Amino acid sequence: MSRSPRRARRRKSKQRPVKRRVLIVCEGRETERNYFDQLKRRDEVDALFTVTVKRSKGGSRTHVAESAIDRKREAERQGGQIR
Repeated sequence: MSRSPRRARRRKSKQRPVKRRVLIVCEGRETERNYFDQLKRRDEVDALFTVTVKRSKGGSRTHVAESAIDRKREAERQGGQIR
């Protein structure tokens, strides 16, 4: 049997999974940032997450945490884009 001419064939579109965004804020200039940059380049991480690595403005744990909170709030104000 053939299909009815009224029915148009529709292509099923492939939908990409939505990537979760991850913001990593670290205090180190090189070592920590390099570690996380290498981690985000792994295929299994790249397939599931959008990772942004930023350096904190201060050196203490408190400054790192405050910097992360400030960046998150700024991203929410700009429509979810982490910069």
